[in-house]
Amino acid sequence: MAQTSVVVAVIDTGSTSHPDLNSNTVPGYDFISDPSNAADGTGWDSDASDPGDGGGGYSSSWHGTHVAGTIGAVSDSSGVVGVAPSTTLQHVRVLGTRGGSVADIASGIIWASGGSVSGTTANPTPAKVINMSLGGPSYSCSSTFQTAIDSAFSRGTTVVVAAGNSNEDAGYSSPANCNNVITVAAISSSGNRASFSNYGSYVDIAAPGVGIYSTLNSGSTSPSTPTWASYQGTSMAAPHVAGVVALMLANNPSLTPLLIETSIKNSSNVTPFAGNRCDSATSSLTCGTGVINASLLLGSTFDAGSGGGSSGGGSGGGAPAAAAPVAVSAPVAVSVARPSVSISKNQKISGNAIAQMASVRLPKGHIVKLVVIGSKSVCRISGGKVQALKPGVCVVSVQVSGQTKVGKKTKTVKTSTTVNVSVS
Repeated sequence: MAQTSVVVAVIDTGSTSHPDLNSNTVPGYDFISDPSNAADGTGWDSDASDPGDGGGGYSSSWHGTHVAGTIGAVSDSSGVVGVAPSTTLQHVRVLGTRGGSVADIASGIIWASGGSVSGTTANPTPAKVINMSLGGPSYSCSSTFQTAIDSAFSRGTTVVVAAGNSNEDAGYSSPANCNNVITVAAISSSGNRASFSNYGSYVDIAAPGVGIYSTLNSGSTSPSTPTWASYQGTSMAAPHVAGVVALMLANNPSLTPLLIETSIKNSSNVTPFAGNRCDSATSSLTCGTGVINASLLLGSTFDAGSGGGSSGGGSGGGAPAAAAPVAVSAPVAVSVARPSVSISKNQKISGNAIAQMASVRLPKGHIVKLVVIGSKSVCRISGGKVQALKPGVCVVSVQVSGQTKVGKKTKTVKTSTTVNVSVS
């Protein structure tokens, strides 16, 4: 079957120029309504570029750039190759210097999937897949989120979301706890749940989320030159699944969101967890039916396509129709999810310990450098360790360098990630 290019919308921080992404990226939209949060002086507009989400002691994450590379970085002679390198990427910017609001994100979902959003022009290249590596605390999915997701579902768009990085039940994180989404947990190289990953019955599938090397930008706060770096989190796991969904649709464009989700969760289409359980320490935690397996799913796609049309059509017909843009009176903050660790007031914790607790890969002969980049009144670096000063949450940059084997050669590797340190 001839493959077609599938549009995947990255609902995130926006885009930066990158040689691994530019050629397969189409115009998107900026849905950050608050100009001060947008950091570009405007509200909604057609420029989805990422000016940086740093500020107040935080470095810019270039999170949307990293996520996009995992999905669809082109196959060339340098850098990285995405899960679906022939896919078409579309950035929908919803996260700024202070995260984002549910109302803005919901509008982004509707627009990305081809729905009508007042005050904007129609999306000329509607997405068949949406990736949302974002989330916020919520005991239930808001009607604003659910209405937008249902409208995308009704238009045949599959929505993939990150489970969250709080080491708790994903039912406490939204949009991970919404209906009609594929919720993704993270595994480490052990083949089991990464220590930070959310879990539970809302999780559908797991994917790699530790030490994920992808596209980035070298700028500290504003965009600079393109680069590559390792990140970790369920934010990194979700785009693996979004990329596989794009491959499935490229092979069989008639697949519906329901059929795709059913296939992904089918136990015969997954790689089992190490030891046949999600968590290495306990059998009581669940994080989906297993680990995403592209080769098995692509095989099942052809089988499903030959006889799955009727059930797929039924799923689309049963979803709510697209609704007018909805607003919330008090925007709920939604942010890029980071790995987190917990320590007590006055406790000191070493760089090695915090790196291991956050599932940062430690190469041979490694050196760990720690830098507090947010809420410096809560934590400080003392003697190479993080010292907790008072209850709260601080943000620590964990920078690791060391040696690793690449074939017969030894190569110096550097990686960094940001970690939320909760002090009780």
